[in-house]
Amino acid sequence: GDVYKRQGTRRAYGTGSVTQRADGRWVGRVEAGWNANGKRRRITVSDMDEDKCKAKLRKKLREVMAEKPEALAAKMTVKAWADKWLPEHQKHVRPNVYVTDRGLIMKWIVPTIGTRNLGDLRPADARKVETAILEAGLSSTTARAAISKLRTMLKAARVEGYPVPDGIFEMKRPAMAPSTRDAIPVDDAKKLLRKADGTPDLARWILALYQALRQGEALGLEWDRVDLDNGTLDIAWQLQPLPRDKDAGRIVFPEGMEARHVVDNYYLLRPKTSRGRRMVPLSPMAWAALKAWREVAPENEWGLVFTLPDTRRMRDGGPRPRHKDRDRESWYALQEAARVKRPDGRPYTLHEARHTTASLLLEANVDPHVVTAIMGHSSIVTSRGYMHVATELARKALTDVGAMLDYRMTDDAQQQIEKGTP
Repeated sequence: GDVYKRQGTRRAYGTGSVTQRADGRWVGRVEAGWNANGKRRRITVSDMDEDKCKAKLRKKLREVMAEKPEALAAKMTVKAWADKWLPEHQKHVRPNVYVTDRGLIMKWIVPTIGTRNLGDLRPADARKVETAILEAGLSSTTARAAISKLRTMLKAARVEGYPVPDGIFEMKRPAMAPSTRDAIPVDDAKKLLRKADGTPDLARWILALYQALRQGEALGLEWDRVDLDNGTLDIAWQLQPLPRDKDAGRIVFPEGMEARHVVDNYYLLRPKTSRGRRMVPLSPMAWAALKAWREVAPENEWGLVFTLPDTRRMRDGGPRPRHKDRDRESWYALQEAARVKRPDGRPYTLHEARHTTASLLLEANVDPHVVTAIMGHSSIVTSRGYMHVATELARKALTDVGAMLDYRMTDDAQQQIEKGTP
């Protein structure tokens, strides 16, 4: 057989070997795992020039490593994987969700453990992320969200073949911080509605307190989905101002996502779940408030129920979609004017208005499944049949809430109700 003579020092294990045959030709070999039949796979290169042979071997090594993600685990860092995974993740989640997820990864995970290799990760690495968040003064809920996102990212790495150790998945996640949200007391809710009486926002806050509409649902409500003849609301869309992707220079939507462009970066999106899309009856007070508002509401090209004057882009001050931040500021201003605040001194959130409706409905002994259908929740619902709740039963439930709040509208509005509330 051929005679080979070894040259130089011994190469590191896994990087192949280079030898010279008796005829002067240089030969490089590298182990490349096993083939489909279970036999060991060896790759060989050769050249009459030693340096060229080594270059060929290095190229083959790179090809082999590219074929075997597990071989790259020692070099794939958390940051490198995050850079690779985030663009894929963006294809499957809503733009706002992506911004939140990317923020958790790039603000907490990458700065804390970004240089760690995937194959070396341990529970202590996850605890470092948790500690960094808590020491920054944020809640354990934020830490829990970051650890959950880290796990999601690492599970995706495993799917791609990277051997991420089990321990980091088995670590106990941080506990949720105790929620401070609660229902707005009835007396405070009465004060808010009385202070709102006579203002353009009365219908907006009645929908929050009487109908439990989410902020995006209220701001995305269109007049053609308000049926005053039959006294119902079709909750089909939510208004969202969406962020542009800095790299793409545009808003990136996941495949299959329904979205309707309104103007600028405002879009109407479908509710997150199928149960979020629902038909709900109007309580008498909400019906009267919307009927009165319809007569004076500024016309707009999008048919939105609630808008704001545009003092930035249009000289005539025409309407523009109501931004969630401006809407929230109006809600806080109403509380300040009504001298209403939480026991800890902070203002009530808009979501706590939804808590108010739910609490009053349950206090009125309304069937939890009826409450679920009105609120657009999914946790209580056990059958799709519950999604089509009898309109009159739901209307009675909402009317009971109005009676518990004991709010009285102006005489004109009361007359409208007496003339023919649906």
